[in-house]
Amino acid sequence: MKTNHIILLIITFCTAFSGSVLASKPGIPPEAVAILYNTNVPDSKVLAEYYAAQRNIPKANLIGLALSEKPKISRQEYQTTLEKPLRELFTKRNWWTLQKNEEGLTIASRNSIQVLVTTFGVPYGINPLPKPKADPNKPAPKPQKNNPLTGINSASVDSELSVLGIQGIPIHQPLGNKYFKKDTSFSQTQNPFLMLVGRIDANNLAQCKRMIDDAIEVEKNGLWGMCYLDLARKGGGYTMGDTWITDIEKKNWQLGIPTTIDKNKDTYLTNYPMRDAAIYFGWYITNRNGPLLNPNFKFKKGAVAVHLHSFSASNLRNPTTRWVGPIINAGAAATVGNVYEPYLGGTHHFNILHDRLTQGYTLIESAYMAIPILSWQNVVIGDPLYQPFKQLEKKSSPVKEDRFYLAVKTGFDAWN
Repeated sequence: MKTNHIILLIITFCTAFSGSVLASKPGIPPEAVAILYNTNVPDSKVLAEYYAAQRNIPKANLIGLALSEKPKISRQEYQTTLEKPLRELFTKRNWWTLQKNEEGLTIASRNSIQVLVTTFGVPYGINPLPKPKADPNKPAPKPQKNNPLTGINSASVDSELSVLGIQGIPIHQPLGNKYFKKDTSFSQTQNPFLMLVGRIDANNLAQCKRMIDDAIEVEKNGLWGMCYLDLARKGGGYTMGDTWITDIEKKNWQLGIPTTIDKNKDTYLTNYPMRDAAIYFGWYITNRNGPLLNPNFKFKKGAVAVHLHSFSASNLRNPTTRWVGPIINAGAAATVGNVYEPYLGGTHHFNILHDRLTQGYTLIESAYMAIPILSWQNVVIGDPLYQPFKQLEKKSSPVKEDRFYLAVKTGFDAWN
């Protein structure tokens, strides 16, 4: 009997006895999405208009600002060219209502924009403020113990924009994320002062469009394929990261996602046969390594791939350095990263990100449910509205080359 016939029989048998399906999530309505582009970069506007057309986002929700063409800007430049104009525009377009809270801060009590999309050409980093010159007549301030996050004023542009609806917050420390660890659609939460900010960005316009196209195409039948996990085995205070990855392995056994995990300290070998790589989570090395050094390696269309490193997104438009740029250049549709040092606990928690994605949430909702703090160092790259696991139900009909993975999943579901 031919292999394809066996697979079809397995699918039929398992579907008859399987009772569990993934519940689809509502996603984000197009009218609740705004797109920011840089008028000084022609391709930035082209990309904003392209994305709006593909996702049916109203043209009135496009925002063009004259911004620096540098990837990283000063705090002052962020405040004068981004923060202030955007707040004025949100008020002018009646997108939000502002009011004073009990602490005297001006916050958004209503906001019709849930997701803000930054595009290629928009700066992605805010440089740290210059250290003030020491006054010889005053004693040097004592550093605060047990809180390495205090005193840091560098940030990703996107993470700062997520709290645009809170005015007067300190810039020398992050804010707690009210959406962290939630398990509900963002539209059902009561956090109008918070926006989910995602970025469609890469080394060129073609890659950006490819991420959008891949996300929309893969959503139709779901993301099918292998998951590859890579432990760091660093020990000590770094066990948290390995725990996230082993949690994903356990989750995949429940979901029926075939998974390979590398438990060695080194990353996967350059010529490791990483076939049908639909999901990848790994850490910890500074620059691209393993199969990403193989010029013939490509992630599966629509892949979600993340490598944890403190500066994984510090040069995100470079396809050969760090991790975010090379991951996108190798064909992935979505990733997350850090522009500056986030510290391990202040980066995206991989196990939560993976769990929410596999439940059917959008990329941007999943990423923000997985990040504990805002006004910090993190970015989300890819179509923010992408729901890679929206269709992983028994009624879905993956393309021919993905039927094996449907057979595996339905088999797992039948016996769990």
